[in-house]
Amino acid sequence: MTPPSNRIAAYRDEIGIQGGGSLVVVMDLFEITPAPRAGLFLERYRLSWIAFLVDDPDRRVLMDSHAPMGLHYHLDSGPQVLVDLKTIEDALTFFEQKVIEHFGALEGGIYENFHV
Repeated sequence: MTPPSNRIAAYRDEIGIQGGGSLVVVMDLFEITPAPRAGLFLERYRLSWIAFLVDDPDRRVLMDSHAPMGLHYHLDSGPQVLVDLKTIEDALTFFEQKVIEHFGALEGGIYENFHV
């Protein structure tokens, strides 16, 4: 059974890619209540973050957390890759790095526009 959760942050935007094109970015962050164990990022929060090309939605970076995998990301339709991050800020930085690596430099940032 999935524990109850509250959405504590949501972000949706379209961001340009330097050199042309644009991405849709959708980010939701949920706090699991009550926390299964205090202090553990992966057990206190659930996230679902995606960035994809407007003209080719199959080109994407997806980062999410759910049982039984825990926190992981996918590039396009590739395999799930586990990540070990300790804070929401670490997760935001990691996600933005993966987006830039996959699509190139952005005309705006993701990190500064997502507020918890």
